[in-house]
Amino acid sequence: MSEFAGLTESRFAMWRAVVAVIHADGVVEPHEIHFVLENTKNLPLSAEQRQILQDDIQRSADVNTLFAAITNPKDKEDFFYFARSISWSDGVVDSREQGLIHHLRRQYPEINAKQDEKEKPPLSDLIHRLMGRFGRAHS
Repeated sequence: MSEFAGLTESRFAMWRAVVAVIHADGVVEPHEIHFVLENTKNLPLSAEQRQILQDDIQRSADVNTLFAAITNPKDKEDFFYFARSISWSDGVVDSREQGLIHHLRRQYPEINAKQDEKEKPPLSDLIHRLMGRFGRAHS
């Protein structure tokens, strides 16, 4: 695949690794597919890259292999952003998805430090906690 026909190899590997995260819990949910499709619909993917992502949605690829193919530091940072976003897209993070993301973060302490500087409680976590309080108040 040529870097000039579509995304760079590093950026494409980042998106494939993000898609692999949706398979971590063994169930691919419609909102996860929607997240991928919405976030990739305007990307300059080649026809081949688009087909590979579609195939990756259907079958799991090895996230460790894909993550190792991400050579650009910004793409690695973006992987963690999108992986966390997709994990939280339903308001609840599956422990297997979270474990996979933490496993990859431990391998890259320099990215881990940058992410920690930016990290705030996810909005979905705050909403989930508030909904729990609201639900208990009217039980």
